[in-house]
Amino acid sequence: MNFAGRWEHDLFITDEQKKQIEAGTLDRSEIPNYLCYADDQELADSVVSMFLGWRKSALLECVPKDLPAFMKNLEDRVANYAPDKELDFEFSMEFWRLRKLVDLLDNDWTYESSVYDLTYGTGNLKDFYQRCSKNPEKQFIVPVDFHH
Repeated sequence: MNFAGRWEHDLFITDEQKKQIEAGTLDRSEIPNYLCYADDQELADSVVSMFLGWRKSALLECVPKDLPAFMKNLEDRVANYAPDKELDFEFSMEFWRLRKLVDLLDNDWTYESSVYDLTYGTGNLKDFYQRCSKNPEKQFIVPVDFHH
C-alpha cells in the first residue's frame, strides 16, 4: 500500500535496504511508504525531524522582513479600512505571509505544516509523542504529498 507519490519508496528506506537494492536482492517497490513508529523509532524520529525542519523554514520565511514598518502599515490600513478598496499587491502578499505564519504558529493545518496529528487535528505533536511512548505499535507515519 502506498500513499504519496513523491516519497513512493524512499522516505523510509534504510541503509541496509539501499544495499539490498544495489545488490539486486530487493525491489524498491517492496518498501512501503508508511512507517509504524514501533518498527524503527530512530528512523521515524529522523523523518519527523526532517519535516519539522521544513515547517521551521516556512515559519521563518513568513516573518515580515521589516516588522516595525509592516505593523505601522497594518495599523494605518485598519484605521483607514474601507470595504470598497482593494489592498495593493505588495501589502496583500505580506499579509498573506503573516496569515500563513499565524496559521502555522496556531498549529492549524496548512500545506506547510509538514507533520500533523490526525487524532487530535493539530500540528502540535505533544500528544503524538505521548502516544508513541505509551503505544508505539499503534502510531504510524503516513506521508501525503501536498507539494511541499
